[in-house]
Amino acid sequence: MTIRVCVAVPPKTVEEAFSLIKQAEAQNADLIEIRLDSLKKHDHIADIPCCTKTPLIATNKSLKNHGSFSGSETERQNILLDAAKNGFTYVDVDLGTANQEELISSLRDAGAKVIVSFHDFEQTPLLSKL
Repeated sequence: MTIRVCVAVPPKTVEEAFSLIKQAEAQNADLIEIRLDSLKKHDHIADIPCCTKTPLIATNKSLKNHGSFSGSETERQNILLDAAKNGFTYVDVDLGTANQEELISSLRDAGAKVIVSFHDFEQTPLLSKL
């Protein structure tokens, strides 16, 4: 089994994303998770993948999923789709997302690989449950 290191970065601006990506690369990150929910504006996320060859994971967590995104569910999903269309290698979709199958299909059609995630903040489930 190959172990790969993913570094999550929470930029407030696209410019800060560039800096945080460089820092993660300096630490030999194999993957970099960009917490899009931390961004103050989402109008230039297409610029982010241009600054690296390291595979990027787009994540946009809502407040109810311990994230920072406070817009509508449609807006949240559109940001993920924008990331997929603009060079992010992976897009993280929360298990149970509204219109999950349709979103996953759209993300794949846009060229991204999809990670479906679930976080249990109270316990680690038994391996047999996973």
